[in-house]
Amino acid sequence: MSGDLEFTVCLCTYNNGDTIDEFFESVVKQLDDLYEIVVVDGGSSDGTREYLEAQQEKIAVPMKILEQRGTGLGRARQQCVENAEGTYLLEQVDADMIYADCFEPLFSFYLERVEDEGPFQLLTNGLRVTPHHLHEEFGGWRPYPHGFQENELTRRFFRHGRLRLMDVKVAKHVDTDYDFSTAVRRFLYNYREKFRSGLSPLYALKHLYVSNLPIWRKAFDTMIIPLVYLWANTKDQVATFDRNDPLAYEIDRRLYEGCAKDEYDDIRIEPTESIEEACFDQSEQEKVYSYTNSSL
Repeated sequence: MSGDLEFTVCLCTYNNGDTIDEFFESVVKQLDDLYEIVVVDGGSSDGTREYLEAQQEKIAVPMKILEQRGTGLGRARQQCVENAEGTYLLEQVDADMIYADCFEPLFSFYLERVEDEGPFQLLTNGLRVTPHHLHEEFGGWRPYPHGFQENELTRRFFRHGRLRLMDVKVAKHVDTDYDFSTAVRRFLYNYREKFRSGLSPLYALKHLYVSNLPIWRKAFDTMIIPLVYLWANTKDQVATFDRNDPLAYEIDRRLYEGCAKDEYDDIRIEPTESIEEACFDQSEQEKVYSYTNSSL
């Protein structure tokens, strides 16, 4: 890879003091003069902001530190886009993750494919690579509830014919012990954000009953869903969910499953051997999404 500033690492942080050092250790060593970092912090109070400022003086690549309090992850990700100078954006990069030593083979391969077939967004298990100008053309990140802004962006690029999938595990969560109250908050938050996005309790229950969750969990969720639905109705409503859209719920997983069944061969890209060897082991089961900024 050669040329001017090529990539912007778009990082969103919020009280990631327990994990941010491991994140930086995994990422910064892979960056050179083709990269910059743009950070949007959500108003951290645990030393995350101070850590970022210290790193700004230490690392060899330019890093901008911005702040956006209480606006949600969609707006934070869009602020990264608006302040990025790279031709390509590395997105959904969060400081509670560690990243495989795969940047060089993965992004070199990506640039070769873009040169051959034109610009597209590459979605992997752990991050997405997006041409900056396509973000501007398609409208960027939207201020939807956590989780649904990713789904909506994926659907937009898919419908424009500008989405490609590569089934490699680029990132995984830093092992952190979360206490019981934190686990409960995240569980409730997940349902609340689904209902804010227009998901109905009936749809949630149907999805729950066909899942592979244990019986006790299905019974527990059945009791919780009506209460969280009432709670969600006290919050701002976004209504992005379309129950008639087969890809409206967990689109990333459904697209990958479809590719495995030869349903979406036109968007699937097979990784090279060097990329597969550089990425994490796919057999380590983990849902790759970030907990960043998931406070209630």
